[in-house]
Amino acid sequence: MASRSERARRRIQPSRMNRQISEPSRSKTDDPPVVEDFVVSEEDVKMTIKGHLHAWKRNSYRPRITRRGGNFGVVVMNPNDGKQTQLHNAIKEALLEATREARITSPVFGRDVPVALDVTFYVRRPGYHFFPSVTRFPRSRSAGNIMPQFQDKKCTVAPDVDNLVKFIMDKPFKGLLLHDDRQVISIRARKAYDIFGECDGHTVVALSKE
Repeated sequence: MASRSERARRRIQPSRMNRQISEPSRSKTDDPPVVEDFVVSEEDVKMTIKGHLHAWKRNSYRPRITRRGGNFGVVVMNPNDGKQTQLHNAIKEALLEATREARITSPVFGRDVPVALDVTFYVRRPGYHFFPSVTRFPRSRSAGNIMPQFQDKKCTVAPDVDNLVKFIMDKPFKGLLLHDDRQVISIRARKAYDIFGECDGHTVVALSKE
């Protein structure tokens, strides 16, 4: 029989199962964006952003009161900053690779050049859109495994399409593709459930000189 001290130790220490449940799991939405199929010229820029794209958060750039060294101050915080910086860096790497041979300087479009934006956001499909699998768990996320009633379903859930547009234009394009987002005079944006590959979400972007 175990002693009283040993029984107390067992009650305090979590079981192996509890430790496994408490460990945070990494989801697809945490992965940094990857820019593929990047094509650039003096007239247009095209690219595909693989992975889940975060939306612009409401009430961004909110002033917050902080205390440093016993003094109070107001600091403007941007909750989108980390994710936008990741996308900015991914676009920067793709732009440097694409412009090594083509002598194009950044930003691609000059300060007063009018630009049109055409973008399609393919949102990651939820798991219940797919047929359940007998041999595999979780369900296979192949595009060929989408149930018929969800194949043509319109994406009317969050994130909002206007917040997605704001997210990519606010910081990721600045200094690389555009001087400022005020150069964009025309926007065509669409949102749909992903129908390609594992349906994990991607974004197709095209910027062209007007």
